[in-house]
Amino acid sequence: MGLYFMGAVVLLEKSQRIHHSLAVSPLKNGEYIGAKIIAFVLLGVVVGVILFLYSGAKNFPLILSGIILASTLFSCLGLYFASKAGTLNRFVIATIPVEIVVFVPAILYLFDVIHSDWWILNPGVAAVKLISGDSSFWVFSMLSLIVWTSVTFYFCQKAVAQLFSEMKGGKI
Repeated sequence: MGLYFMGAVVLLEKSQRIHHSLAVSPLKNGEYIGAKIIAFVLLGVVVGVILFLYSGAKNFPLILSGIILASTLFSCLGLYFASKAGTLNRFVIATIPVEIVVFVPAILYLFDVIHSDWWILNPGVAAVKLISGDSSFWVFSMLSLIVWTSVTFYFCQKAVAQLFSEMKGGKI
């Protein structure tokens, strides 16, 4: 959810020229990114809790941590690609490699096509393991998602800084 909805929101903000106002405000890039991520993580948690309550699943803390970490990761990815893209079409095309690298192994792991526990290094597989409540190697799954999220957050900060610096006016 975070990848595409975040992209749509940021591209909408671009088209409405909201970033021009934010670029000259005292708002820091980290605060902007944090506010966006918190909004999407809260939305993901609400949906996840509702699904958890009706699914009869167990191991709620593991599932909740998986939802939070995956939401943060994909929100950062969406913000990164939307900051770089000028149009919705460019955004969708730019996210195709992410879909292939992250989602395909996760789907194959979910349907038991790939079996190796080394796939936990892939953020999609790590997220699937946590969100499904699989407690085997849960520490490694969390560490994998934390590392991927940290790296993505770093690049997201760079992209947002570049986006805002391009919108500031010249010096008088």
